[in-house]
Amino acid sequence: MKNELTAKIEATRVARFQDLKPFSLAFVDSLLPDGRKRNAKVIGKGVVKNPAMSPPIAEDHGFTVSWILVPPGGGAGLHSHKTPEIFIPINGVLTVLIEDGDQEIELQRLNNGAAERRRPVLAALALLSQKSAR
Repeated sequence: MKNELTAKIEATRVARFQDLKPFSLAFVDSLLPDGRKRNAKVIGKGVVKNPAMSPPIAEDHGFTVSWILVPPGGGAGLHSHKTPEIFIPINGVLTVLIEDGDQEIELQRLNNGAAERRRPVLAALALLSQKSAR
């Protein structure tokens, strides 16, 4: 049963995977053949200025969460910024280039059995603070 608190939390702090809107032109390198990817913002606006890419959880929490859908051979060009990035491949293998691209780390897909059962790995992502959880 929803009350005012749970309705507010759901409206401002829950992002449902099926409602995310992936964009192909979030970054300029997306125009390059090896830069192909789609960016689905979840929490925070980050560095993307496109107002159409407003995430379901738009309030600033001091970090950003995005799903990046990368086809084989796609990815991001070498870049650097002050914010940390965390990579979790859901399926496939992800190669992360380090420094000037002369070093790399290969990340294997998340293996929790969900892919084999063809069920969604993430149905909903909720961000709850201690204050709102009370």
